[in-house]
Amino acid sequence: MSLKKTIVRNISLVAFSEVLSSILSYVLIVLVARLLGPEELGIYSFTFAFAGIFTFLYDFGISYFYITKVSQDRANARKYFGQYASLKLVFCILTMIAPMVAILFTGQEKGVMLLVFLAAVSLFFQNYSYVARNTYYAYQQMKYEAGVRIMERIIAFGLGVTVLLQGHGLFAFLVVLVLSNFFSVVLSIYFLRKLAVPFSLVVNVPTWKMMVRTSWPLWLSTVFLTVYFQVDTVMISFIQGHEATGIYNAAYKLINVFSKIPWIIILVLFPVMAEAHAKMSKELLRGILEKGIQIMVLVGIPLVVGITAIAGNVISLVYGTGFSGAVLVLQILVWATAFLFLGNMAGWFFNSIGKPKVFTWVTGVCLSLNLALNLVLIPKFSYLGAAVATVSTAFLNCVLLLWAIKKEGYSLTLFHLSVKPLFASLVMGVVAIALRDVLHVFLLVPIAMTVYVAVLIMVKGIRREDIEGMA
Repeated sequence: MSLKKTIVRNISLVAFSEVLSSILSYVLIVLVARLLGPEELGIYSFTFAFAGIFTFLYDFGISYFYITKVSQDRANARKYFGQYASLKLVFCILTMIAPMVAILFTGQEKGVMLLVFLAAVSLFFQNYSYVARNTYYAYQQMKYEAGVRIMERIIAFGLGVTVLLQGHGLFAFLVVLVLSNFFSVVLSIYFLRKLAVPFSLVVNVPTWKMMVRTSWPLWLSTVFLTVYFQVDTVMISFIQGHEATGIYNAAYKLINVFSKIPWIIILVLFPVMAEAHAKMSKELLRGILEKGIQIMVLVGIPLVVGITAIAGNVISLVYGTGFSGAVLVLQILVWATAFLFLGNMAGWFFNSIGKPKVFTWVTGVCLSLNLALNLVLIPKFSYLGAAVATVSTAFLNCVLLLWAIKKEGYSLTLFHLSVKPLFASLVMGVVAIALRDVLHVFLLVPIAMTVYVAVLIMVKGIRREDIEGMA
């Protein structure tokens, strides 16, 4: 199978599983919001944000080492898997214990502490499932990743809806998430047999040291990113309370659904870029990077314009009148997605060519800005301040990484790639604003999408070879 068809096939598989799992996950969040209210949604968001801050401990960058080595030579899967799986188990246990200990010193209620304990266990299983799933990425066998993701979400959705509708509350709901993530570990390890990579645990301290020593720059960027994506929720909870946290996360969770899009592209393109770099094919690497950027632009710009235009309709439909404060938050936060689309693609490009320190440096600078802005803006403007801090940081991240790519000698025609999608998106936005008080969202969205695609085709924003390349 050609490289283009392999990329498109894998993107399609991951996209399908990601879209389906994101829809199921988001329906569960909506049920929590509608059945339990803003404060309980705030508590739920806080528990996973607090436990999630410590997820930087679960990897130390060794997954980057493992995926890169296996992408370059699949014989390395058998060579390194046992050491990788055992070291990751140690890190995942640390990741689970750390929030359990830390929450004891925060003064939170015992009920909230117990929920953090459950969230930590759930994240332990979720994180460890990637021991096998990273092997799928390296082998470019996304059908197994899609199968694990879909089955886990179906279990979580079915049991989660049941316990919420029966009025069992957050405790029972988090128990469901623990069980579903445990299942994902079992299923992901089972699928390893399909790749002839036996599951094993091998303690080899010299190899462990080599993995960590090689990968620490990427791990450091993961630390920065983890804190960056979780700290606003935790700070709002401590400074403004759980209800304000619920309002903010009503919008933030919706943005999270869309933020999965760049990761779909990255998960597919990262092994391909690493392979191109190993073959010393700079032109091929530049072509793959530009194709990834093009996809981000084609999807990201209309998403931002569309959500900005109909944010009120979306919040009202999904959450009801009790979350009206989330409308402006959503209109602000959605602009961060466009910058994150480009920034994530650019950042993982540097990881693929063996220069993760660039991504680490940029992420560290952006985290410093984010923390400073949150400390200043949240006490004064609550969740609106956090939203502004997020957008400002995402913009800086994007600018710095694209500048670094140019300095690396990879010229990108970003303006050329963006101008036609931007024009088509603005036309779509005008239509959406004109119709948002007349049509239901379920009618408005497909009409707006049709307008965008039609205008994009008319102005030749998609080339025939682009369409043929995806066939």
